[in-house]
Amino acid sequence: MKNRSAFSLAEVLITLGIIGIVASMTMPVLIERHQKKVIATSLKKFYTLINQAVQQSIIDNGDTIYWTYPASNNSQEVLVFYDTYLRKYIKSLKVEEIQKEDEINGTYNYVAVYLPDGSAFLLRGTQGMDIEFYPQAKNISKGYSQRTRFAFQFHKNRAENVNPDKYSLLVEPYTYNWDGTREGLLSNSRFGCAGITHNYCTKLIQDSGWEIPNDYPW
Repeated sequence: MKNRSAFSLAEVLITLGIIGIVASMTMPVLIERHQKKVIATSLKKFYTLINQAVQQSIIDNGDTIYWTYPASNNSQEVLVFYDTYLRKYIKSLKVEEIQKEDEINGTYNYVAVYLPDGSAFLLRGTQGMDIEFYPQAKNISKGYSQRTRFAFQFHKNRAENVNPDKYSLLVEPYTYNWDGTREGLLSNSRFGCAGITHNYCTKLIQDSGWEIPNDYPW
């Protein structure tokens, strides 16, 4: 008699079913891990890009403490600032003035800069400069999110209540009113990564070596 070959149909179906169950359990984890990696890499890339531009501009225009900063919520002055100090050092697809509805404080005026890699950032004058970075430009119109919008600040030391430990004349993750603790980065009711605006998420990622940590409120 010939030996019974390989597997029966039932055994094959059982095996495929097990594979399907395992895949359904592991795929979401793999997808999430990939998404986090893409976001963290994009943040680090932007951080490098924007600060290289600032450093190049310092060579041409002097130290940032002597630059002329825009008034709060005046996009025309922000555009003049960008044209004067940053535009020539950042390759972009488009630069425009926009209005965006803030879920807490009403309408704000921004300058939007669209980058060749599909990302974008918004600039707003407010006691220095607030910068919102979007790994995907299509998300600019969306509200606060710890997955699509990441907050930076520039020359925010000109305002009060800025952690003196984080004083910098370059672009840094948003730390306005931060108490200097990791718990504060996560739990501050307004700015914390798990708070209303998620503004401290960028700092949390930077402090984790430009990786999204396990306790990140994903």
